[in-house]
Amino acid sequence: MKTKILSLLLAMMFILGMLASCKPEDETPDEDPDAGIVIPEGAPSYNVTWDKTEIKYALTDEDASGELESGCKKYYSGTEVTGTTEKVDGLVSNRNLAAAKQANVTVRFDYETAAGDWGANIETIVAKTTTSSSQSPDIYANFVYDLSCAQLRGCFANLLQTGKANYFRFVQPDYNPASDNYFDAKSGEGYFFEYMKSLSLSDDKMFILASNYCVDLVRSFLVVPMNVEQMATLVGEDETTGENLSYTGDMTQVSDFYDLVWRTQSRVSTNEKYGEGFTYNVIAHYADKFYSQADSSDVLSGKVAFAIGSGSGLPASGLLYTSSVEIIHKEADKNNPGQYIYTYPAGNEDLKAFSQSLTDLFKNRDGVISVSKSDAGVSGSFATELLAIRSNFAAGNVLFGGVIALGSLDTEDYQKMRTEGQKMGFGVLPVPLYRAADEEGNPEEYRTLVHNIAKAVAISKTAQNFTQCTAYLDYLSRMSQEVIDEYYEVKLVSNVQGFAAAFNENMLTYIRNHVRNCFDKTIEDSVASFISSSEGNTTATELKLHEKINSNGYVYENLVTDYDASASKKEGYLRDVVNTWNNYND
Repeated sequence: MKTKILSLLLAMMFILGMLASCKPEDETPDEDPDAGIVIPEGAPSYNVTWDKTEIKYALTDEDASGELESGCKKYYSGTEVTGTTEKVDGLVSNRNLAAAKQANVTVRFDYETAAGDWGANIETIVAKTTTSSSQSPDIYANFVYDLSCAQLRGCFANLLQTGKANYFRFVQPDYNPASDNYFDAKSGEGYFFEYMKSLSLSDDKMFILASNYCVDLVRSFLVVPMNVEQMATLVGEDETTGENLSYTGDMTQVSDFYDLVWRTQSRVSTNEKYGEGFTYNVIAHYADKFYSQADSSDVLSGKVAFAIGSGSGLPASGLLYTSSVEIIHKEADKNNPGQYIYTYPAGNEDLKAFSQSLTDLFKNRDGVISVSKSDAGVSGSFATELLAIRSNFAAGNVLFGGVIALGSLDTEDYQKMRTEGQKMGFGVLPVPLYRAADEEGNPEEYRTLVHNIAKAVAISKTAQNFTQCTAYLDYLSRMSQEVIDEYYEVKLVSNVQGFAAAFNENMLTYIRNHVRNCFDKTIEDSVASFISSSEGNTTATELKLHEKINSNGYVYENLVTDYDASASKKEGYLRDVVNTWNNYND
C-alpha cells in the first residue's frame, strides 16, 4: 500500500514538472507590489539590504474626549486615507507607501478600538510590551500621557542606545540643530527635540518619537481663539461716549491689538503704546468692556469675554503649565553623573503669584466665566461644556474662547464663521501671560504646551525588527513637512479668509516657535498614575495641581499651601519612579 502511494506521489510531481516547463517564456511574472511608488528626490535611503518583513503598528482609535478630534487615523496610517478626498489624504498615502518601500517592510495597522480614552491605555501597553510575544506590536501611536506613564516602567526601546542600528536621525548623538531640525521652527534646538527630551528623566534615554510625522503634537498646541469681528468693536471709540474701549486707550484697529500680543515676542519690556503684552490684565479689561455691552444676563447668550470649561483639565493645564512656574525642580546629581535629583520646591512663591493672578481674574468679574455642565444646559461629560463654548463663540457671544487645542479649530463651528456673515473669522492667540515681567523686570516669554491628549509614537522594547522600525519612522519624519504644510494651509489658514488669515499665519508660526518642554505636566501626571497603579489610590488625580485649580473654579488663594501639603508625598513617589527609570537597562 505504501509503495502504491509513493508511486502516485512521484507521478504527480513528474506531471507538475512538465506543466511548469511548458510555461510560455514571455509570461509576465507576479506583479511587484511596490511598482508605481515614486520615491521623491532627496528622500532618505538606507544602503542596507533587509529581508522583507512585517512590522506591527498599534494605534488607538479616535478619542471621544471632545478636547481634540484626533487626527490619528487621518495622518498616521495608510488604509484609511486611500480615498484621497483631500489633498492631504493623498500626501499621507504616498508618504506611507514610500516609507514602507525604503525600509522594505509591510506594515500591519491595528486599531485598538476598545482602548478607550486617554489614560485608559497604560496598563494594556505595559502588558503587551513586557510579554515578548511575537504578536506584540513593534510600534505604538498612542496618547502622550499613556506612553509617558508606560515608558517610566521601561516599556520602550532607547533610541539613543548604539547597540542596535538606529536610523532615526533626529536623535542621533551628532544631531545638529542648525541643519537637522525636522520642524524648521528656528528656536534653539527645535521644540520637537526639546519636547522629546523633556519626557526623559535623564539625558541618555529617549523613548517617545517627536517629529513632523507626529502631527497630533502640532494639533495639540494650546491656543486661545479670538472673535476678530467682536474685537474690532473694542479697539475704537464708543459711538455714544467717544471713549476708546481698547486696553491702552488709543487702539483704532485690530492690527493694534495683535501688536500688543506680539510685544513679548520682540522681547520689549516697555512700550508706550502697547504695554505689557497679552496678560490676564488684558483679559480682565476686555471682560469689563465686552460685558458692558450685554443685552442678556445669561452667561452664554449674553456677552462673555473669556469662557473656559470648568470640568476639563485642559484649560487648567493650559493656564498653569504654559506659565513659567516651576512645579518640579531638576538638578544634576553630583554623585551620579548623567542622573538627576528631582524635588518639589517648597514655598513656591512663583506659584503663589500665578494663583493670585487667576483668582483676580475669575473672582467676582462679570464676563469671565467657568462654564459648568449646568451652564451649558446639558448633562454628560465635560466635553459638552467645550462644545457649548465653541458654538456660542461661533455665534458671536464669546470674545476669547478659552484654552483649546489648536486642532479643534478645524471643526465645523469655527470654520463656518467665514460663511455666516463674519468676514473677519476667528483669530488664533497664545495663552495669556500671568505676569508681564519676571522679578528682575525682564519680560516674560510665552510658552505653549503640547497637551497630553496628543498622539505620539514609540518603538516597543519587544520590537522584533528595531532597525527597520527606525528606518520606517525616520522616512515618515523627514518626509512629512508637506503634510503639515497642507494641514496649515487648508485647515487653519486658507479656510479662514479675509482679515484674520494673514494674522493667523503669523500667529501659528509664533505659537509653534514657543513650544517648550512639558516636563512638569508630563511627570506630574505620570506620578499620579504611578500612585494609582501602585497603591490602588483612586484619588491620586486630586494631587495634580491643574486638577486642584480646576476643581476650585480657578479661584484658589491657598494653592501654595495645598501644594506644600502634597509635595512630600508626591516627591516620595517621584523618587520611586526615577529609581525605576535609572535601573532600566536597555
